[in-house]
Amino acid sequence: MDSSPTRVLVIDDDASILNLFRAVLGTARAHPETDLVPLTSASPAGHMSSNPECLDTALSGVEGVRLCERAYRAGRPYAIAFVDLRMAGMDGIETTRRLWAVDPSLLVVTMTGSEKALRIAEWAEFAQSDRLLSLHKPLHPVEIRQVARFLDRRKRAEDALQRRTTELDERIKELHCLHAVSRLMEDVDKPLAELLTAIAVQIPNGFQCPERVSARIVLHDKVYACGDFHETPWKLASPVMFDGEFIGALEVCCLEESPGDVETPFLQEEQTLMEDVAKRLGDFIGRHKAEERLRLSEERHRALFESSRDAIMATDVATGKVTAVNPAALALFGTANLQQFLQMAPWDLSPPCQPDGRPSREKAKEMIEQAIRDGSAYFEWRHKRLDGTEFPSTVLLTPLQLDGQVRVQATVRDITEQKRMQAELAQMQRMEAIGQLAAGIAHEINTPTQYIGDNIRFLGDAFRDASHIFETLQRLVDSDAQMNAEPFERLRAAARAADVTYLIGEIPRAVEQSLEGVECVAEIVRAMKDFSHPGSERKVAVDLNRAVQSTLTVCRNEWKYVADLVTDFDPAMPPVPCLPGELNQAILNMVINAAHAIAEKAETDGEKGTITVRTRRNGDSAEIHIQDTGTGIPERVQQKIFDLFFTTKAIGQGTGQGLTMARSIIVDKHSGTVECQSELGRGTTFIVRLPLDSEPDETEVRAVPAGEQPTLAYCPPAQCTA
Repeated sequence: MDSSPTRVLVIDDDASILNLFRAVLGTARAHPETDLVPLTSASPAGHMSSNPECLDTALSGVEGVRLCERAYRAGRPYAIAFVDLRMAGMDGIETTRRLWAVDPSLLVVTMTGSEKALRIAEWAEFAQSDRLLSLHKPLHPVEIRQVARFLDRRKRAEDALQRRTTELDERIKELHCLHAVSRLMEDVDKPLAELLTAIAVQIPNGFQCPERVSARIVLHDKVYACGDFHETPWKLASPVMFDGEFIGALEVCCLEESPGDVETPFLQEEQTLMEDVAKRLGDFIGRHKAEERLRLSEERHRALFESSRDAIMATDVATGKVTAVNPAALALFGTANLQQFLQMAPWDLSPPCQPDGRPSREKAKEMIEQAIRDGSAYFEWRHKRLDGTEFPSTVLLTPLQLDGQVRVQATVRDITEQKRMQAELAQMQRMEAIGQLAAGIAHEINTPTQYIGDNIRFLGDAFRDASHIFETLQRLVDSDAQMNAEPFERLRAAARAADVTYLIGEIPRAVEQSLEGVECVAEIVRAMKDFSHPGSERKVAVDLNRAVQSTLTVCRNEWKYVADLVTDFDPAMPPVPCLPGELNQAILNMVINAAHAIAEKAETDGEKGTITVRTRRNGDSAEIHIQDTGTGIPERVQQKIFDLFFTTKAIGQGTGQGLTMARSIIVDKHSGTVECQSELGRGTTFIVRLPLDSEPDETEVRAVPAGEQPTLAYCPPAQCTA
């Protein structure tokens, strides 16, 4: 219950009566007309209430009405008024009428010692009011206290009831306002600006006096307000927050001037309403933004889905069926029948087996499981159009959750042209390497050609010398002359001049050397032909020893001046499934790298190094060891030698692409491994391992004759001086 002091007004033209009230109810204030703050002085002993009373007195009705008006305007109305009925000037009946005109809730106690005055009061038009009591003079202190206590409790109960009723009314208004705002926020078809303006118009309906207030919403420098809104000193504002950040404010202004001594014209319930609406507004703006982002995202996704040049397909993991495709997918697989496409599974768009020999159905399921487990899967795939033609592609699988079901989206790109360009690029790289070796190869071919020419010229001269003998013999045969000593002497002399014995010994040798030279040229040409062969997209089973031998022959000019070459080939090496052209390129890069390392070391010690190339079978793998006695590789950079553009050579002497390309060929294209073992100052060994258990895509084995181990092509030391 309210603990504020009870404000009591006593109006009587008898000073003794006023003194009695002061003695019974409390001490009167010195200046009641100017001091409107309740005076809570301690009550004398025996006073009737635990709540201190504020007692004001007036000697006339006019003075009493004036005090009542001032107190009411100041918001400190009197609770009880004791009024004498028989006063000079304005009597008690008129005074009571005017008091109720000022404050209808005022409880009035009339006082008189005249029965006639009481009857007149009863006959007055306010005689039946339930806010009127009467006391008969002479007054008794106990009677005064009892009446005052009773009216005090009644007044406080009435005030409490009024407050409760007001609070309930305000709460009902607040709930109606919140309900109306919530209904507005559910209207998804209305533009946001209209919704916010409608909410601003609705907010005043939740206030005690809707006609006295106006509201607006400020969001990101945009204002949505009632038509009559204008700022006043009396403003109530609540921040609008979204995700912990300030995005705007909800403001309500009181359009009428309030009393000067009132802190705020707004009720606490109205402030609570503002906070609640502001919170709901923040949630609504956040939800609206999220929905807008989702809508834009869906539109972008739809646009990307429809306009993408890559084929996009969504597959239901549970059923294995394609559930959605974009136009590019229909075009890629050669159909315009969407319903036909949606009846297929991913493996229905693939050949029975993939290039590695695994069934497409089995491998497709494995890749889908990997995508769901890891979040994505990217790989190359062999697809099949509906007309049966096959084509290579790349596939990106990403899992999706749609309507509570797991789907996998596949983005497919036809890489036929890319594969063709890669093949052309690889061929261009091989041709570039051959071009760099062209001068040395030309020198290699020139050397055997030179001694072949010399020997053939020798045979020509020798034949001209021997022709005199044959002519003499022919004349002798044709002559009818008798044989005598002179013809034989001439024959003998011709034979001595031609040095027939020397010719008999050297002509066969010259022919033999010429044949060896021709074979040397043929071997170089064959090696060049094998090395420059464009190869195939598919693996073939090849003679690894012959492939390595061809590469060593081609690059002989790179190593012969700085190193001796030692080959140790395994004669029992089985055919190895590989891409011959790609493998030749990888071996070439590593051998040239070894030659450069030896040449760098030779600049300091002047000694010729050694390059040793071995082939061995090691279980299910074929190994190639390329060992050099060069400078070696520092340990700190051994982990970087396969990185693109990394090189330990001086600027202008290396591109940093040779070992990168070799590793890509061996690891990525052959599923093999390449290992580097190096010791600074002593040399480096590269160990290449190629799997033997993979099935070749084509059957093409280039084998050497049985029992013959491939050897390095060479020229006889006496004549080959290159």
